[in-house]
Amino acid sequence: MLNRVFICVWFTCIALVASIHAADCNSISLYSSDNPSPGFLKSSTFPENPEWKANWGILGDMKPPYIRFSGQQNQTKNWKAVISFSQMPIYASDGFLELKIRTTQKAQIKIALEQKEWNGSSYSFFLEGNQTQNLQIPVSSIVSKTSSLVEGISIELVQVPAYQYITLFIDDISFSCIATSSRAN
Repeated sequence: MLNRVFICVWFTCIALVASIHAADCNSISLYSSDNPSPGFLKSSTFPENPEWKANWGILGDMKPPYIRFSGQQNQTKNWKAVISFSQMPIYASDGFLELKIRTTQKAQIKIALEQKEWNGSSYSFFLEGNQTQNLQIPVSSIVSKTSSLVEGISIELVQVPAYQYITLFIDDISFSCIATSSRAN
């Protein structure tokens, strides 16, 4: 009986110490249907300018407004946009980049975090046409190990076929569970 009490007290102490030393889990919403604050383009090779508050109805888990990129070109090539928001730059070395994404055609997509003087890893995946995907990408997998100052989000469609009109929708962009959300001065 005394042994059971000791074990119970031991686990309670461990849980208490763990809760005291647990890191804060901060989240920063950059864009959502509840807060559709337009971002700005740092660069773009998409054929058309983005629509920052698009409304094509409810698209799976996406509720308007959302960001829309689209276009068509006469040659097969990659289309890339680097988007920044008013909350940026953000210090983020852990946690997750979360967003909802959808295309009108099947596409390969690469997502990366833009940092000064660093072109790093990207998260690459295939997306079926007309299906919304909720992404949760570990920041540590796409950020430089020497710097964690994120200045923008890069979204790239890979090898878009010639003469194919394609639309890309993005919504609910946020960083979740980042250790620090300090804004650079």
